[in-house]
Amino acid sequence: MPKLKNVGFLNDALDFVRKIVFPQKCIKCGTILTQKNKNIAFCKGCMSDFVTSVREVCSNCGEELSVCECVPEALADAGVRRACACFAYDKSRRGSASSRLIYALKSCDAEAVRFSAELIAKRLEKAANTGKIELSAYTVTYAPRRRRAIRENGGDHMAKTAEMTASLLGLPFEPTLENTAVKAQKERDAVSRLDAAFSSVRLKKRACGKTDGKRYILLDDILTSGATLAASSTALFYGGAEEILVCTLAKTKSREMQR
Repeated sequence: MPKLKNVGFLNDALDFVRKIVFPQKCIKCGTILTQKNKNIAFCKGCMSDFVTSVREVCSNCGEELSVCECVPEALADAGVRRACACFAYDKSRRGSASSRLIYALKSCDAEAVRFSAELIAKRLEKAANTGKIELSAYTVTYAPRRRRAIRENGGDHMAKTAEMTASLLGLPFEPTLENTAVKAQKERDAVSRLDAAFSSVRLKKRACGKTDGKRYILLDDILTSGATLAASSTALFYGGAEEILVCTLAKTKSREMQR
């Protein structure tokens, strides 16, 4: 079969047509976004709501989440020393911009994946600018989704987000883990979350022997108890990983957090 020429041009043309037929809309309110704000996921009004979640303050260190690197107990016990997030997730505000973004991401919405990857990439670059980490030394991976959830939602949202994040940062991407759990973590209490996560998250067979000595950026959508991320980190460490930096799109808002 002859090779196609001008593939880049064809992709740009298809993208242009797609945006005309299916214009990008605000993830929260559905307003069609103009060309001036095509690189964001919200209209101006909803973006203001989203920014409030970015400016939430950690009750532990007193820093905004865009700076905070506090590690939950479960992650600390697993050997993780640094964890960062992009914004706070408030379960009680289901109609908020941040909640709508999480919902759209979990549904594998393409624009939500793109916007989330850009947020995470910028958050990691901000962490790197402090001089504490050297991004080029890391490989990007992710906490895997349950197989049933993958079937129901048409894919693993964090696999898509992690791959795009790696591309934006110019880093290697490796899908290293799998999740055999049947029940969703949100349906469990805090204690059973950890037990379930450690019994269901494991290294993929094809990743065994290939993680030794590597430094990983481990991505997930929401950091709540840290159970799934702790299990994922433990599996990577057992596989010989040298260091793990956890980065999530959101961190569940605690009662102590304040604007």
